[in-house]
Amino acid sequence: AGITSVQLHVPSTSVGSILGKGGANIQQVRQFSGARVKLHNSEDGSSERTVEIAGTPEQIQVAQSILQSFISSGAQANSMY
Repeated sequence: AGITSVQLHVPSTSVGSILGKGGANIQQVRQFSGARVKLHNSEDGSSERTVEIAGTPEQIQVAQSILQSFISSGAQANSMY
């Protein structure tokens, strides 16, 4: 399987959930998936950030599902307040 990359567009409000405290969450994604995960800076005026995931298709799939769980758990935590 070759190395490919995908780009996810995530709301800027989810960046904290993706990074985690001191970058712990994004580090976890990298460790568990083996994929390279890079968060790009947002473009001016954009409410989205781009997350680039590079690796084998399996690594990308694992990374995406972990990121999705961080985003959805972060969204739930934010909506409680």
